[in-house]
Amino acid sequence: MSGQRVNNLDVLRLIAAGMVVLGHSYILVGEVPHALLGHSVSTLAVLVFFALSGYLIARSWMNDPHPLRFALRRARRIWPALILVVLATVLVIGPLLTPLSFWQYITHAQTFRYLGNIVFYAAYALPLVFANHPLPHAVNGSLWTLPVEVAMYALAPLLVWLGLRRPLLLLYAGLAVGLYLTAMLLRPREFVVLGTPFWAAATLAVFFVVGTAIAVLRMERRLDWRAGAAMLLGLEYLPLPFWAQQGLLTLVLPYAVLAIGLCAWRIPVAISRMGDPSYGIYLWSFPVQQIVIQLIGTQGGGAVNFALAMPISLALGLLSWHLLEKRVLGRGGAQRAARGTRQPSSSPAAWSAPAPPGAQEGGSETGAR
Repeated sequence: MSGQRVNNLDVLRLIAAGMVVLGHSYILVGEVPHALLGHSVSTLAVLVFFALSGYLIARSWMNDPHPLRFALRRARRIWPALILVVLATVLVIGPLLTPLSFWQYITHAQTFRYLGNIVFYAAYALPLVFANHPLPHAVNGSLWTLPVEVAMYALAPLLVWLGLRRPLLLLYAGLAVGLYLTAMLLRPREFVVLGTPFWAAATLAVFFVVGTAIAVLRMERRLDWRAGAAMLLGLEYLPLPFWAQQGLLTLVLPYAVLAIGLCAWRIPVAISRMGDPSYGIYLWSFPVQQIVIQLIGTQGGGAVNFALAMPISLALGLLSWHLLEKRVLGRGGAQRAARGTRQPSSSPAAWSAPAPPGAQEGGSETGAR
């Protein structure tokens, strides 16, 4: 494990990744997933990821506001594991599970489109792979959030700049909340950019923006995990109108997530010593869950799918972290140290684990959150 981080961030991301797997387990077998705060547990996990990412990406830029170094940090974090999972899916999983010949499969237009995931053009289908599943042709629905994540990376320096001009930051945050409520309440017709539905993306972006605002306004000392937990319970159980619940959620969830994440509780810190497998879990779990359905069908429902897929996804996440992600991030850290670049207060491993989809359960995500 690189660096000495004394907080709950790794464990919080691990829990969120487990929530993604849990929610998808039910959706992929055709059942209704568990719901919290007006969202499926997998969608809620994605919102947690984006709130954390907004805060940590802003801190990264604030500590070293150099465009090229910032872009390289982001590329090191998001690209190696993504390239691996896309290539493994196209070159191993697809050929093994499609009824087509290898030549028919490898030259198919869907195969080429799927490779676009490497450059954040979301595509979910491979030729006749998982074609007869309850959620057919969805090879890796989790990938739809990555274009949103990368777009928010590009906006992060602007958001930090706006933070120095408080009224502009508040105006931008208000716009993001407005887009979120429009998406949640009106469900407008989708239009798609880079394979990603705009209104689905808007439901994620607001949590990134609010997480960024907490970093830029340096609100850490005002965060109290007890208050955050109490507010979340209030949003879940008080008889609020849906619009009020969702509007308050855009503020309460980032507050609570960061209040808990920036604490240092003994058990989470001990667990975090195993590394940060959350991004690997997020990338691998969806195809693992579909393979489980391919092998045993939907018998046992979502509970059995989760029980089988979660340990495999965790193992793949740990392998991804220790054999690939940590090494790439460590190489970047060594290069910065050689140049004498000032280090961010959070280690590279904490900067961001991309998140899962979820606004359109089973539709826009082609695999739901």
